[in-house]
Amino acid sequence: MLALVGIAAIVVGQTNEIAAIDALVESANKFSESNPKAKKMVMLQQGQWVKMLTDSDHLDGDQMAKEDVEAVVFAWARGGRTELVNFSYPSQSGDSFVYLTTIYRADRSLAFAEYHYSGFSPMEGRVTRKNYYGPDGGVLKSTTSWTDLDGKKLPASVIRENSSWIAELFFDMPAYPNIRMAPYVDLLAQ
Repeated sequence: MLALVGIAAIVVGQTNEIAAIDALVESANKFSESNPKAKKMVMLQQGQWVKMLTDSDHLDGDQMAKEDVEAVVFAWARGGRTELVNFSYPSQSGDSFVYLTTIYRADRSLAFAEYHYSGFSPMEGRVTRKNYYGPDGGVLKSTTSWTDLDGKKLPASVIRENSSWIAELFFDMPAYPNIRMAPYVDLLAQ
């Protein structure tokens, strides 16, 4: 009986932590939308992180990602600490994008990461994975959804066919457990 009470307490604790993270995500999103001047921008260009001066520094004349740009980061800071970070990884062909949104707590630990792959072929569609992290860095909850370009759930056969390379793609993305670990963090402070 005590074991069941202990398990129930853990579940309630995780539920409360997830609700707190959802509130943090909502707050960070509202802040980023209403405070465009708080946005800092950097890009990984030819293996080096460099500060961007405009939203379009990473684009060529055709509004496609420049060939030497490997990643773009938009970050919002509030009260001197980075709270929300959006990564984007364009494919050189322009036929797909990978996005990663991370939300950090006041202690700068990772609270939430949303990985989003968007391909333009009907059979690739969109894949979204949401991970909620506890203060200790462990995953509290993880969900994955697969939809076609119209937002309808993809058939199981398509998911099975694509799941391994999508998983690899997501696992290579840097959701730093603490924002201080990000290689570009000094550029955000400038």
